[in-house]
Amino acid sequence: MQGSQEAISKLASQLDARTSELRQKMQNETQLNSEMFELQSRLEIVTREQDVLNNQVSELEEFLAGIAEERSQVNALIADLQFQLENAQQAESQLAEVAELQYQLELAQHERSQLNAQIREMQAELEAVNAERSQFNALLSEVESQLETASQGRLQVQYQLSEIQIKFDRSIQEREQLQSQLSGLQAQLESSEQEREILNSQLETARQQPNQPQPEALELETQLEAANQDKMQLNSQLSELQSQSETVVREREQLLSQLSELQVQLETANKERSHIYSQLSELQNLFDTANQSQAQLQSSVSELEHQLESLHQERSQLQSDLETANTERSHLNSQLSELQNQIETANQNQTQLHSQISDLENQLENGRQTRLQLEEQLNSQVSELQNQLDTANQNQNQLQSQISDLENQLENGRQTRSQLEEQLNSQ
Repeated sequence: MQGSQEAISKLASQLDARTSELRQKMQNETQLNSEMFELQSRLEIVTREQDVLNNQVSELEEFLAGIAEERSQVNALIADLQFQLENAQQAESQLAEVAELQYQLELAQHERSQLNAQIREMQAELEAVNAERSQFNALLSEVESQLETASQGRLQVQYQLSEIQIKFDRSIQEREQLQSQLSGLQAQLESSEQEREILNSQLETARQQPNQPQPEALELETQLEAANQDKMQLNSQLSELQSQSETVVREREQLLSQLSELQVQLETANKERSHIYSQLSELQNLFDTANQSQAQLQSSVSELEHQLESLHQERSQLQSDLETANTERSHLNSQLSELQNQIETANQNQTQLHSQISDLENQLENGRQTRLQLEEQLNSQVSELQNQLDTANQNQNQLQSQISDLENQLENGRQTRSQLEEQLNSQ
């Protein structure tokens, strides 16, 4: 019993020691938290000071940029004044240019008169070409009319030749028909002549025989007379056919003569047509040449008119330039003295600005050096504070680990104490 109480007392003392140690570590942790808070406050103060310095440097840079802009404006004003001064000096040298402009104006007027003369000459040539072209057109119309007439005559001759050819072919057919009829009549005539000879022979035989009956002799005489009549009729038809055949031959010869004459006329018409075509081709070539000449003359006239218009424009431009040069000369002479005064004032202002810029550059350089020093100090302080903060974090982590261990031990001690108290109570 007494041993248990001693163990409990010993355990209680250990728990008290551990509790005090835990409280000490918690105090240390609180102190570390306070130090960390202080370090963070100092870091924020340093950051704010750095921002203030950055703002001051930015303001100095903006001020310096404004000074540089004013300097560039002054330089631009000085350059403008120098340019105007150069223009004024050039205006003095433009007197010779004015004389040159007057000389060019006289040359332009002389060239204008020459171009006018050339244009009048070209217009006269163009009128002559137009007159020749009109003559060619009239001659071409006449030749075309002749060609049309020749073509119509050729067509008429060809038509007549076709009609004569038809008549000639028809006469040949009629002649062949007449020859066929004539051959038939000659054959009939020969046949009737043979019959007549036979009848004459029979009649002569009948007359020589007295005992021959009279009716047979009469019949033979009748047949002989009929044969004579047929012969006479055939001779008449033969004569008529021969007359028709002769008429057809004469008509054929006449048609052949007309045909030869028409062929000669056709050849003449073809020759005339070829000659007219040759004249027409020659006239067409002349007409094309005249058109080309007219086009060339019109192009030359247009080019000369364009040159004349250009000379008009150049003359107007030269006159305008001359007037402008005179006006600018008087205006520049009045501005010259004013520009010289402005240049002197600008030079003085430039000297003052150079001095101000040098001062500001020195101030800016000093500000930059101060800024660099402050940045170095701030960086050093920030690094130191960061190291301290890291150390404090490590210590805090260690303390938290130790507190956890002590809490575990305290919990174990409490459990052990509870077990011992239960054992004591049970005894």
